[in-house]
Amino acid sequence: MGRQCVFRSQAEGAADTIANGSYADGLCGWRFFTLYEQDCRLQRARGKGFLLLKRPQSSPTDPRTFAFPKDAIRNWPDLAEAELLLIPNRIWISNILPIMDADEAAGIARTSVPSTYSLAQPYGRMSDLPTTWVENVLALLDEPGEWVLDSRAERLYLWPRSGKPNDQIVVPLLTELIRVEGKIDYEGPHDTPVTHLTFRGLTFAHGDRFPWHGKTGWGLQHDWERFDSPSALIRLRGTETCVVEGCHFATSGCTGLRLDLHCRKNRVVGNHFEHLGGVGILLAGYGPGTKDVNRQNEVANNLIHHIGELYWGSPAIFVWQSGENRIAHNQVHDTPYAGICVTGRIMWDPQGVGECSRTIRWRDVGGVEANHALMVADIEKSQTWRQREKYLHARRNTVERNDIHDVMQVTGDGNCIYVSGAGTGNRILENYCHDCPSMNMHAVIRCDGDQHGTSIERNILHRCYGSATGFVSKGANDIVENIVADLRNETSHRGYLVFPFGRLAGSTIQRNVFYSRKKGQLVCGEGGARYEFPAALLRATDADYNLYFCTEDPDWGARHLQKERPNGIEEHSISADPLFNDVDKGDFRFRSGSPALKLGIKQPLSIDEVGLQTPYRERWNHK
Repeated sequence: MGRQCVFRSQAEGAADTIANGSYADGLCGWRFFTLYEQDCRLQRARGKGFLLLKRPQSSPTDPRTFAFPKDAIRNWPDLAEAELLLIPNRIWISNILPIMDADEAAGIARTSVPSTYSLAQPYGRMSDLPTTWVENVLALLDEPGEWVLDSRAERLYLWPRSGKPNDQIVVPLLTELIRVEGKIDYEGPHDTPVTHLTFRGLTFAHGDRFPWHGKTGWGLQHDWERFDSPSALIRLRGTETCVVEGCHFATSGCTGLRLDLHCRKNRVVGNHFEHLGGVGILLAGYGPGTKDVNRQNEVANNLIHHIGELYWGSPAIFVWQSGENRIAHNQVHDTPYAGICVTGRIMWDPQGVGECSRTIRWRDVGGVEANHALMVADIEKSQTWRQREKYLHARRNTVERNDIHDVMQVTGDGNCIYVSGAGTGNRILENYCHDCPSMNMHAVIRCDGDQHGTSIERNILHRCYGSATGFVSKGANDIVENIVADLRNETSHRGYLVFPFGRLAGSTIQRNVFYSRKKGQLVCGEGGARYEFPAALLRATDADYNLYFCTEDPDWGARHLQKERPNGIEEHSISADPLFNDVDKGDFRFRSGSPALKLGIKQPLSIDEVGLQTPYRERWNHK
């Protein structure tokens, strides 16, 4: 083909990046998944996007078989080299799966590894959008900058961006560039960590994509990352008091930095993460059990943007089974999924099939039979919360003064800040979450399933879209002194406050300002009973001293108060203009005489006080 340049491998015994047997045995040899030209990751040849079809005579939950429209997949000679990129039935994740075979006439194909969820059409707004693509087939190579690898023939096809190849083409051989590793006694109670190492002012780039995905039981919540795996440019595995400062993580195929298993009192400060294929920063301790040694780390003043470019379900900062950390003054923007996630959600599946289930330390928790109550399928049942919580180590984290915007650009059902199954005592404090125009955004800040004991205080939520939901809570969590302003629903509006289901008793909802600029929005959305779960209602909380105002509907707040006061709540709450300084410019400080001040609501912080602090902002020349 005249438009392609062909290269052959010159490196005898080049590293095989197929890790842990994730791929079929036939996919071996000279294999890599990303290609670079200087500071640019080149796009693999990709076909036209399509929607998956309903499968005839097949289980709807089959994670390996899918139906495709006519001509979307052909019996190409190099079909065995192809991969399927898709958002599966659940829209908070993407998978990249090798194609095993295809019946072109029947329109049915199989992948060699399972997807996280069933290979079926996504729901909601994505049900009529292309969510599936085929990559790495020679017949699909049709634009400058694209490439295809035939690993069996050890042949690389590249259509150069500038018409001819140059000497700046980089083929990666590693997913993990540096690992700092102590002595890990995985089954035992104690590790011996490495201490007092510092990485400062270094650049890390051109790492390969770690090729895994699917229903393995080793994925961290919803397969947003993978447990204890070599998927990051730098990996700390068994460290204390180590420092990563002022480093640049760029142009790579997977995660930037991992803090795995035993990681305590480390500092990740003032770094720049950009154009990564996966998560920006991951803190991932041991699975549920008694070994709680990933904690007391600091992640501060990092600039994180344009991550998750290959694995779209990647949070910018992901804290899993890790506690007592300070996540502060980070600047997060332009992500395909959520901003910051603090989680410990587990499917207590002794078969090791459910999400995160193979991470469970059954010996620590007394074995399967002794803990049958932990294994309830519906984890929102709060009567077993205390039994699980002692094994959920993502507790007492402080997420404060982070600036988060323009997240949720590709996938759905995500948030600026998300907390779920994470243990008690987490504080979400004084963050500025704003300007997220995604139509698929779920809520700005969400406490999802199996989450209690979280305090959400003094945050500013401004100009976010999707369902224009401010807060979602499914448990006993406090929402105090926050500003929720000018949310802009383009789909059906769920409410500035939403309680889908769960038990809210013990929640405090006080001294918040809810400020709408659109008629017809809801103050509070309350779910009916879901399955056997009770409806979650505002009346179960201690709700009072809140302020409600809509510029386009003067009775908006009054109607809400009239409805709720007979339920014994909102006695001192009011409907009135809070008198912000300048909403359009994000200045939510109250003018003199504001009724919010009379309610005892403190002056909100200035948005200049969040995000990168001055020396770090100047370092990366980022406003």
